[in-house]
Amino acid sequence: MARIAVIDLDPASTDWFQLLASAGLEIELVSEPAEISAQAELALVHAGSRISAAEETCWQLRDLFPNLPVVTASPGSYASEGARLVTAGARDHVRLPAHPQDLRFRIESHLSYAREQALSPPEPPPDEGGETSEIQQLELLTSLAQSLPHPVVATSREGRFLLFNRAAERLLGAPRQAAMRQHVIGDFFVDPAEVPRLERALSAPQSSDARSHDVRIRTVLGEQVPVRFYGTGVRNERGRVVAFVGLLQDMRELNTLSLRLEETTRQLIETEVRAKEVIGGRNMVHELNQPLTVAMGSIELLATRGDLPEDVLQRLERTYDQLRRMADLVRELPYESHVVPNLGSLPEPGT
Repeated sequence: MARIAVIDLDPASTDWFQLLASAGLEIELVSEPAEISAQAELALVHAGSRISAAEETCWQLRDLFPNLPVVTASPGSYASEGARLVTAGARDHVRLPAHPQDLRFRIESHLSYAREQALSPPEPPPDEGGETSEIQQLELLTSLAQSLPHPVVATSREGRFLLFNRAAERLLGAPRQAAMRQHVIGDFFVDPAEVPRLERALSAPQSSDARSHDVRIRTVLGEQVPVRFYGTGVRNERGRVVAFVGLLQDMRELNTLSLRLEETTRQLIETEVRAKEVIGGRNMVHELNQPLTVAMGSIELLATRGDLPEDVLQRLERTYDQLRRMADLVRELPYESHVVPNLGSLPEPGT
């Protein structure tokens, strides 16, 4: 087990020490950053109620040990506390009380990422500033990226941000300047060890075209967001990858629409099965339900697209209303012992 340097700014909290003991961590307790030994692989700062002191400690750790991962913890009920500490240099923030296994998992994720970075072969110095100028050329994309509705980022081989547009600021909760000066790409991943694996995939010879990768990111406020990353490696004239660039697609809304569509399909299938059992009118219901199923399902699919003009969406909604009226008529047909389920209870398109 790696050695963890613990700086406890609020020693009065006995629950905190019980959490460390339960997590099975090998720790060295120090009073200030300068006392951390060379054997420490990660610094754990217990802020308690002293958020300002923890913020200053994070700045000192960044200055003294720029490659040492820092995790902070506090029992605060406000997400802004964690945001302050992450901005000051923490890689992650744990809100107490926390489960011991969760704390250990998050610490081991940061350790795994740090070890992979340490084992990576050093980059050879650029020749006559050629690679540096190529990386700087990415700044020419800034004006275009700022106008895009999707988050766009570019990083160096070391993980430092070279491009960070406004949409990325809104998604990750970090100002552009703060992200480019104080963070690396691994700071925003739920599992930091995912970053080296993603970089290896983007550096592969067959990855010259942008490919999608599903990952989970963590915002500055600690929210976990599923995203689809469309990225590729930026190569120099010799074919060596010198940077990475990609677009992040927030999958929360699309996943919600997908679940709604699955639920709609399930309801339609169940409706058809039950309609077939209706005495006397089951054949007629089946014949009516088939086109309703196809038409309403098609409208639901179209409504999930985000590139449709407003007038097209309005026409789809009007068409959907007419189909729902037909479904109401089917529902109101009298049968001997069964009632056709409510085909008109499907969710409105675009909601």
